[in-house]
Amino acid sequence: MVAAILYNLYESMKTMLINVDVSDDIITIRDRINWSNSQRILLIIPRKMKNFPDEMGLNLLNRAATQNGAKLGLITRQRRVKEFAEHIGVSVFPSITQAERASWRDPSKKESEKNKHDLNSIINLRSEITRETVALSVAPPVKRVLLSGLII
Repeated sequence: MVAAILYNLYESMKTMLINVDVSDDIITIRDRINWSNSQRILLIIPRKMKNFPDEMGLNLLNRAATQNGAKLGLITRQRRVKEFAEHIGVSVFPSITQAERASWRDPSKKESEKNKHDLNSIINLRSEITRETVALSVAPPVKRVLLSGLII
């Protein structure tokens, strides 16, 4: 395992570089992430590695980094891996120097945005149900019986 630690002067954060070997599997990479004690973890994925973990595996690696209090970043040119990372909220960089200088995504913010949308849809649904209930209670008794029969 080849790992290096860089220190980002721009944001005063240590970055752990993990060179992923072609023979590494998701468990090995996750163990390396768990042993890391830096605020940023940068996985360098070789071009020859065609079996890098899918979206679920990348999500597992991101979760391991988050549990250690770190942000996960990738250096790769593989389009499929970039798309997975984009969907999950993991930063992707073309080089180590770009990773040092650029700001990294915060995956927890992406989760909170997703939960915010879910909360808004629940609030809208609740207000629609409340409107229907009010309309039923205001209606004359005969209409109430007919409408309640249609709803049930």
